[in-house]
Amino acid sequence: MISNKQIYKVLIISSFSVFSLVSVRFGIDDNFEADSAFQHRWADTAQSYTDRGLEYAYKGNFESAETCLRKSLDIYQKIYQKDHRKIGITNTNLGYLFIMNWKYDEAMYHLEKAEEILKLNHGKYPNELGTVLINKGIIFNKLGDFRKAKLTQKMALKNLLDLDDSRSKFAMIYLYNSLAGVTNSLGDYHKAIEYYVMAENLALEHNRDFLHVIYNNLGNLYREINNFRQSEAYYIKAISEFPKQSLNPP
Repeated sequence: MISNKQIYKVLIISSFSVFSLVSVRFGIDDNFEADSAFQHRWADTAQSYTDRGLEYAYKGNFESAETCLRKSLDIYQKIYQKDHRKIGITNTNLGYLFIMNWKYDEAMYHLEKAEEILKLNHGKYPNELGTVLINKGIIFNKLGDFRKAKLTQKMALKNLLDLDDSRSKFAMIYLYNSLAGVTNSLGDYHKAIEYYVMAENLALEHNRDFLHVIYNNLGNLYREINNFRQSEAYYIKAISEFPKQSLNPP
């Protein structure tokens, strides 16, 4: 079963490889040859900065997280072509970091950079592009632009719908849940419930750890439309599905 930490990590894409931080004794300048013997070592170093940055982000140390992710981005930009997937992913990481830190203008800047890079690859990375669009939708939602949020998230849905890997399935759970919230904010309660049910069905099959979030949101929706019997039923289901490890002290 996917852990809470993995849940949190889904929207911040990384290669999920772990490297120890490398002590670098030589520098990169603008004349660095992308095909040199050092490229793989520098790529490992950049990934190390990414992994360290994500760890800082989980702990709420956003300043150190930003420093590490910017170092990673700087290295990737020097060793790879401008349309390389790693540059897009690192911009996505920075974008989501700034969402976490409520810096929406900076977040949108990096997400748009990521979108531009990933689109240059002509549909080669639908999972990564879908994640960028989900995060852009989050920003529009936070800013109260629900129509633009829904439009962006439906674009994300188009990228993810035909994918069948575990990462995309979890992203779809999150996406349907988010679409339901935006649709609810637009006053279409019936359609919002449909999206929540879609999220529930995927979660039952692929990740029960997210069910308590969906059920809690359904409880809120039914309370909002004064259906208190259904609301209470979903709150009870949310409590019963709350991950057991979250209830245990560290």
